[in-house]
Amino acid sequence: GIVPTNTYPTKDGKAVVIGSNSDALFKRLMNIMGRDDIANSDLYDSNQKRVKYQEFLDDTISEWCLQRTASEVMQKVDKAAVPNGLIYSIEDIVKDPQYLAREMIEEVEVPALNRTLKIPGISPKLGSTPGKTTWAGPELGFHSRQVFKDIMKMSDKQLLKHVDDGDILWPQDDMDQLDEIRHNL
Repeated sequence: GIVPTNTYPTKDGKAVVIGSNSDALFKRLMNIMGRDDIANSDLYDSNQKRVKYQEFLDDTISEWCLQRTASEVMQKVDKAAVPNGLIYSIEDIVKDPQYLAREMIEEVEVPALNRTLKIPGISPKLGSTPGKTTWAGPELGFHSRQVFKDIMKMSDKQLLKHVDDGDILWPQDDMDQLDEIRHNL
């Protein structure tokens, strides 16, 4: 492998990937971390040698990163011109200006929940036909009868018990079907 190249945790609970995968990048990373002793040691002057010390080097970088926020780590590593980047959480994704500009996060209405949900957008984006989600899917419980009665062969009595207990959702616009099942028992 190429050492060190890994994902490292930071003080603020995030993670940063750092790719110091050449001798020059490695030396710059160690220098910016204040580890001139490692940067200038013959033990680590080639990838072939660093591979033998991968655990030590990863632990050293991890300890350094854990003393800083992800933003601080990236600023320092950027200053050394070493490739790096934030490992995005879902929160990071839905707030990222580039994701938003590319419409990679869409909002759809979910009437049963009386709210909108953010969902992944259509990919790839095509110039003439970029695509867009226009429907969140069937109402919650829409397939309940098919799944529980037709596929699972649940009895009407069992079905009604689970619906009444709130274990199975039943679509509001199909309550007459549920009433018919009750009537036939």
